[in-house]
Amino acid sequence: MASGSHGGELRSWSRRRVLTGYRPGESDSWEEAWEDIRNGWSESDFQALLAELDADGIHQPILLTHDGVVLDGHVALWWAVRKDVEIVPVEILPPPPEPA
Repeated sequence: MASGSHGGELRSWSRRRVLTGYRPGESDSWEEAWEDIRNGWSESDFQALLAELDADGIHQPILLTHDGVVLDGHVALWWAVRKDVEIVPVEILPPPPEPA
């Protein structure tokens, strides 16, 4: 299995698997998470990112923890939902080492 830049396992998953099996972090819902993230970007930066995704697709995997949290890639996932992209790249981080 391939290893990602964060040392996790790289896979291709359906976006539905990510949306139903993983939490968006601090937010209670995906809609709330996407609104919070959208409000954190300037309009020009957000539109530039969407244009990049439209042109090239998702190149950086959506970063997932081993215990069900999306750490990074929320905008790419939002884009995949809006564009009806079924398969997204993910990187699943391993659990932290147990203390000695």
